[in-house]
Amino acid sequence: MLAPSSNCSLASQRLTPEGFAQLQSALQDFVATLPQAFYWDSRSLHTHLRTQTGDCAIAIAAGFQLLLLGRTAAEYCQPHPLSEPHHVSVQFGADSIQRYCQATNLPVEYQPALAQLGDLSLNPDLISQFSNLLIAVIAADRAPLAAQYPAVSVCQPLEQALHWQEEQDRLISQVSAQIRLSLDLSEILTTTIREIRQLLNADRAIIYQFKPQCLDAGLDQRWPLYIPSQSYITYEDRRNEALLSVIDPLVQPGLLITTEEWQRFQQGETLLIDSVGFYKERLPEQYSFYERVQVRSVCKIPILVQGRIWGLLVAHQCQQDHRWQPRERDILQHLAEHLSIAIYQAQLYGQLQDQTQTLENRVLERTQELIDALALAQAANAAKGEFLATMSHELRTPLTCVIGMSSTLLRWAFGPLTERQREYIKAIHDSGEHLLELINDILDLSQIEAGKAALQVRPFSLSRLATQTLNTLQEKARLGEIQLMLDLQLNNRVDVFRADPKRLRQILINLLSNAVKFTEPQGTVFLRVWREGDRAIFQVSDTGIGIPESEQAQLFQKFQQLDTSIRRQYGGTGLGLALTKQLVELHGGHIQIESTVGQGSTFTVWIPEQTLIEPVEPRPSLDNLPAGHILLLEEEDEAATVVCEMLTAAGFKVIWLVDGSTALDQLDLLQPIVILMAWPPPDQSCLLLLQHLREHQADPHPPLVLFLGEPPVDPLLKAQASAILSKPLDPQLLLTTLQGLCPPNLSEGDRPSS
Repeated sequence: MLAPSSNCSLASQRLTPEGFAQLQSALQDFVATLPQAFYWDSRSLHTHLRTQTGDCAIAIAAGFQLLLLGRTAAEYCQPHPLSEPHHVSVQFGADSIQRYCQATNLPVEYQPALAQLGDLSLNPDLISQFSNLLIAVIAADRAPLAAQYPAVSVCQPLEQALHWQEEQDRLISQVSAQIRLSLDLSEILTTTIREIRQLLNADRAIIYQFKPQCLDAGLDQRWPLYIPSQSYITYEDRRNEALLSVIDPLVQPGLLITTEEWQRFQQGETLLIDSVGFYKERLPEQYSFYERVQVRSVCKIPILVQGRIWGLLVAHQCQQDHRWQPRERDILQHLAEHLSIAIYQAQLYGQLQDQTQTLENRVLERTQELIDALALAQAANAAKGEFLATMSHELRTPLTCVIGMSSTLLRWAFGPLTERQREYIKAIHDSGEHLLELINDILDLSQIEAGKAALQVRPFSLSRLATQTLNTLQEKARLGEIQLMLDLQLNNRVDVFRADPKRLRQILINLLSNAVKFTEPQGTVFLRVWREGDRAIFQVSDTGIGIPESEQAQLFQKFQQLDTSIRRQYGGTGLGLALTKQLVELHGGHIQIESTVGQGSTFTVWIPEQTLIEPVEPRPSLDNLPAGHILLLEEEDEAATVVCEMLTAAGFKVIWLVDGSTALDQLDLLQPIVILMAWPPPDQSCLLLLQHLREHQADPHPPLVLFLGEPPVDPLLKAQASAILSKPLDPQLLLTTLQGLCPPNLSEGDRPSS
């Protein structure tokens, strides 16, 4: 093998001084074509200096290092004429150049050229090209020499070394290509062991791969070391089938290694045994095994991965004792290094595959967990929606009784009430309305979060909205000795605004109620309203307790108040500001707070003007209706009783029916002017009644329908309603609506009392 430290000589070729000079020039031209080239020869030296150095040339390039020697310094000192032909020596390898330059003190700066080359291996193609060049120069110079010197002695030719180098590089290139093309370690090892046996012309080549658990568990330190066959994996290639296989269970006794050998293997040393008779006395069991499998010579080279022994590369010669050459050792060591890289890459790839598989499994598990969690969340959300729908009905129905009956008693008492009784009834009424506000807040917040809330956009007056909202809270502010102030910075040109007035009123009521609640007596609450382009700005300021900056982030979270002391002193659920923020964002706006502890707070709301998606439908005409009864369809006894009591006390004539089928049969007889129907309807017959009314809209005086509850989803049914009142019923709103529906030509007995 031609390793960086080896050299090859053509020591007995004879060239004339002219032929040697031609060879120097040819070498110079050849090296100039190579990358990272360096060339120097003795022609640049004075003649008297050649008596110290001789004739030489140095060529250094990637894959090619050559020392060309002609007439030596000793020959210059001999009394022979300088024109006489002299011997020529060609030596390959960096070591030859270094030794010659150091021995002759040659004044050549070759060291930087050697240092800059990271890989000083020899390229067989370059050596072959130079050999052809050398042969051509020798042939051209040999013709005149043949007549004078017919005997030409040739030492060791280059062909064998070049052939070996070419085969070595071919094998290394093939192994390297296999490493690049495949990360399958078994495939790499199988290919490598076959090529190694063919290159060495060995009878058997083996790779022992130790299992990690064998090395991790530690080996028995007795002499010799016995490694059982189940502790390693064997890859084998044989010259022919006549040779026994070491993989055969009947042949394989396990691997026997001396402690000394194992220690040498751990240091990366190679073991060359020219004759297995070496083991006859030292390790009889191993010698017996070699005799059984016909081994005469063995070469063992450790394979180290990351400094740790991974396995052994073994070659057997079975025909006769074989003297292992350094070149054979070198190529096996070189291949062991390449295998080490391949093994390490395969291990990294295996770890990457394991990690990838683990990650994929975790992703699948996490995805399934998320799917399950999403399903649970959707189920919980559906359950919450169903629960809220149920609670909306179940809570509002008794509240209808509480608010309706207490309002009826306060307005139309069936007998005298003492002052204490009136206070109690007033407390019942106010508590019912407060509970209704909390229920409405929770339901509104849930609908907004579920994406079911929609804006009812229409034009309205900002000044009227602000004034009405402020008037609503005047009584609460008066009881708290707080002054409410309104600052309208609007004119008629910008007063009309498009948004959902009901939602904006709710926003202002929440902000103003909070301001009044957290403002001490004799304090002031301001409501300022102005326009900036297409945005309306509402600002609520107070002189209340203020909010620390560190706690302002919690204000708009659900069910949050600043601390327990405030909760105890002022009460509340913490839903007002959370709902306010949701309503503001539903309009595409935003809300901001500025507050100083002890000085008060300012909430500013920016609401962009909305676009009218559908034109506002005009309310149906309710004028000139004939006299008649009010028909109530309600299956809840308590709710029906409350409505009947309120309407009867107000002077209306009410007929209460439980189902719609009876009403449909007696519609012509009853001649109602208004039908009050609970929604959702008590039964399917109510839908048939509505269908009958829709089909007879051409009648002169069709009855008007007033829904009590949630609005229908069906747009046809919704359009059929003259009015929709949500539960629990507001008695004043119900009476006002009915008075608007009733025509002025009712008889005195049928007219409601004022």
